[in-house]
Amino acid sequence: MERWVKGCVKEAVEEYNHFRRPEAEAEIAELKGEEFTVIFKGPFCRSCGIYDYFEDLIYTLKRKGGIDSEILDLAEEDGAFRVKYRIRTHGGDDRT
Repeated sequence: MERWVKGCVKEAVEEYNHFRRPEAEAEIAELKGEEFTVIFKGPFCRSCGIYDYFEDLIYTLKRKGGIDSEILDLAEEDGAFRVKYRIRTHGGDDRT
């Protein structure tokens, strides 16, 4: 993963936390290749579309860095959610 893409992912997570903490907090678990994994913790509103919390990071990343990503995998672990994302395109790159 290119350095500036890693920076964009980190900035997107910081912004996400700024607006959603303490209800939801994201922490980068792994940045590798074209994939990254984020752990989401907090007292989520589980009855009102929990998937929306994970998609919000996609929209933040798109807005901040022009990076298009998608969710590959989602698992609940000890009250937290481990979400794996894949970067589809960034900058002038076209890998879709």
